Amino acid sequence: MSSHEQFVYFVRAAGNAFLVNAALADLLVTGVVMPASSVAILAELQEAPALCRAQWLLALVGLLVSAQTQAAMAAEGLARLALRPERYAARVTVGRVSAVALLTWATAGAAAAAHLALRLPPQPCFQSPPPADEAEVDAEAGGVAAGGGAGAAAGEAAASTPGAAAESRAHATACGAALLLGLPALIALVAYARAAVVARSALARPTCKVPVTFGWDYALLKTNVWSALLLAAAWLPVSVALALWSTAPFPGLARLLFHLAWLAMSKSCINSLLYCVTNRHFRAAYINLFHYCCCKTSVSFSRRARGGGGGSALAGVSCGGGGGGMSSCVGVASAAAEASGGGGGGGGGGGGGCGSRPAGDVRVHIIPGYNMYSYTSPQRARDGRPGGGRANGRDVYEL
Repeated sequence: MSSHEQFVYFVRAAGNAFLVNAALADLLVTGVVMPASSVAILAELQEAPALCRAQWLLALVGLLVSAQTQAAMAAEGLARLALRPERYAARVTVGRVSAVALLTWATAGAAAAAHLALRLPPQPCFQSPPPADEAEVDAEAGGVAAGGGAGAAAGEAAASTPGAAAESRAHATACGAALLLGLPALIALVAYARAAVVARSALARPTCKVPVTFGWDYALLKTNVWSALLLAAAWLPVSVALALWSTAPFPGLARLLFHLAWLAMSKSCINSLLYCVTNRHFRAAYINLFHYCCCKTSVSFSRRARGGGGGSALAGVSCGGGGGGMSSCVGVASAAAEASGGGGGGGGGGGGGCGSRPAGDVRVHIIPGYNMYSYTSPQRARDGRPGGGRANGRDVYEL
């Protein structure tokens, strides 16, 4: 199957929009949270509460969107392997995929905002609560100072009220984590396990030849599994540290939490490289993307003489990869013109000049075969125009 057919197949699969959704969640972390954190460190603003809350809000949104998108990708991958193409197209539509993607952002934003507004644990941007034994000692001291049975009762009430409020906040956090993180993880686990069974049973049939697209979908599903494992490995340590921050803090936990937070955010930087390493289609796209920057071969275009005497010029540029992966370009220009005689007072002949503007367009495209100016592209094939020209009569040269 040609590269154009592969491109069309992946573009028409509506479920691939979940990959874009996960990439946007990673971009939120790498493009906003990490640069803001770096600036805060350089400006010594680590203790700024407003900046800390904003960073924590965006990081939490990115985590929740990534977790829910992983569940959606797992379910969509299972449907792609288990259903026939017509049934898949009927169930996994663009509208449904868009609705699910928007729902992930809406729930993640609302949950993160409620978490900060209600100050539910864990809260790394606020001081950790005092240990329970200190709260009990302070409450007993207040009761003794008040004197009598009424003072003791007031002390017991003061001791029980903060503990009950903290326990209720902890229960709310646990319920939210189970709903927004645990449930998507369970859905992804079940869907990936079911998809593995379906793929193995289909590949084990000696008399049934699976289509080539089945192998592509199965390879993409395995890459999504690696992405889910990377998400869990990056965020589980910092989640445990945050739980300890709210329940049983110990010396050195703040510094450990700082390093684990950067480890968790680094997942957003590694995820795209993971797809490049584990999936050959993404790897081919990366190669085509960076081929223009690092491995340019040759470029040539013609210049047409304009004005003053008939002449022609040919300009060429040759580019080759230099040492260490760097590219070097050397421009070579040559002109040939015959001077036409001309007279004027004082004698002397007139000379022909080279043209000053190129007569053709230079189009640069990254992925061969998918550019609208390529002569082999389906757009140009449908136009019915000859391969060497355009509507305005100017030549097109491709890099």
